[in-house]
Amino acid sequence: MGQANGRRAKFFAEHPMCIFCGGAAPAETEEHCPPRSLFKDRAWPEGFVFPACVACNAGSSDADLVAAFLAQLRHNSDVVSSRSEGIMRQLHRQHPGLIGRMLIRSPIEARARARRLGIEPRPGETHLDLGLVKVTAEMEHAVSVLASKLTKAVFYVHTGRIFPAVGSINLHWFTNAELLDPAHRQSVAATAGLATLRPPVTRGGKDLRDQFDYSYGVDTKEELLLLHVGFGDTFGFVSLAGCVPGQLDEMSERIDARLLKETGAIPRSPFKRLTADLGQGGTAQSASSSNSVEESHAHWEFPTSEAHTRPPI
Repeated sequence: MGQANGRRAKFFAEHPMCIFCGGAAPAETEEHCPPRSLFKDRAWPEGFVFPACVACNAGSSDADLVAAFLAQLRHNSDVVSSRSEGIMRQLHRQHPGLIGRMLIRSPIEARARARRLGIEPRPGETHLDLGLVKVTAEMEHAVSVLASKLTKAVFYVHTGRIFPAVGSINLHWFTNAELLDPAHRQSVAATAGLATLRPPVTRGGKDLRDQFDYSYGVDTKEELLLLHVGFGDTFGFVSLAGCVPGQLDEMSERIDARLLKETGAIPRSPFKRLTADLGQGGTAQSASSSNSVEESHAHWEFPTSEAHTRPPI
């Protein structure tokens, strides 16, 4: 106990302020970002523990649950673990009906979505067996909160500075199904290609990149960050972070020019602006851009077991 208290005292002495609210409050807790619940056996990557105030740490707990649920989903899931079942039961209690809203129940809709994505069922399967699901508002919000906090965390890791409250973050997140679209995949690749640094992600010498991988590019002079993140074969995101108000507009123009060069098409920005206090206190919502956004889908299967073929609805 004394050793643990000494370690915590040393941690807060070295990191006295919360990094998630721009250093506006003293750090009182240690926050794992990404949350431990996103990893198998809760084995999170070394170095991803950050100083946080109580409001910032507790404020994203609901979004963390939804993100953990998403991380459990794979398009090639094997037998469900007891941990996956526990997450789904908790999700059902806190978000009743969410799983039902995700499911595509109409064979006609499932067939149309599959054709749009260019995928076909295997022999003996129907289009409903493909694991296509809808992306809900709760999922959108959860990933936005996760991306906001993780962007600030990576900025802190690689610059040693707290991302300021006046800074801005633009986000584009995507599911594995969206990456089946060649144009979308090319757009993401062109943007992520600017993030050229790819640090190791390990715990106890074990590579965790099959669960969480990231690359980044940082301009310390301009105080800009570009981050590309993937969570297994489930979902990922690209975020742009600027410390100075308004500077993301210029950065977005440079990325649009790159997309035009790479794809030969006039780009429509896939990014949306996140509110500065997203994830603090659990009340803020992401601020969408003026661009219209089509309904998103994902290619996931719910883990199955002999007694549990579908999560409770």
